[in-house]
Amino acid sequence: MKVSMHPVLQHLLERRDKSVPVGDGRKIVLVLFGGIMVGARGAGALTAFEELGLTNAFDEIYTMSSGFANTSYFLAGQAKVCAEAYYREFSGRKFLNLLRPWKFADLDYLVEVAKKIKPVDLKKLFASRTKFYTMVTRLDDLVKGIFLEVHKFNPDDYFKLLRACSSLPF
Repeated sequence: MKVSMHPVLQHLLERRDKSVPVGDGRKIVLVLFGGIMVGARGAGALTAFEELGLTNAFDEIYTMSSGFANTSYFLAGQAKVCAEAYYREFSGRKFLNLLRPWKFADLDYLVEVAKKIKPVDLKKLFASRTKFYTMVTRLDDLVKGIFLEVHKFNPDDYFKLLRACSSLPF
């Protein structure tokens, strides 16, 4: 019995252990949404992609909020580190705390995790050839977000970008 595979999955697997641009005439894009629970699920999916050798299989990745951090670790070859951070660092009340309405999501702690506790390998991230975009929202127009290409930023500004794209609009 022959098992059929979705064409996108088949195209991704053909890119296993290759690096973009592959030159196969296709453009494969991944979109990762935000939200802490969506982020936890996304980190798990990216860990599976990494284990399958698909870290460099996507031409472009578009993210928002937690998708930005997930993609950062993924493109740095650290998807498992990111997935572990969700249950070790972001559970409990250190990051999210309803009893702290003035700072519901502690972005200082988020940056500390990405910088010191489970550091993102910025050298590998910025060496990635996958185009990496993140959405930020301007304070004067909270309805319309804009996408920024991460590789156009200086690695020294990475943590400012992490904070900006992870900020809650309210």
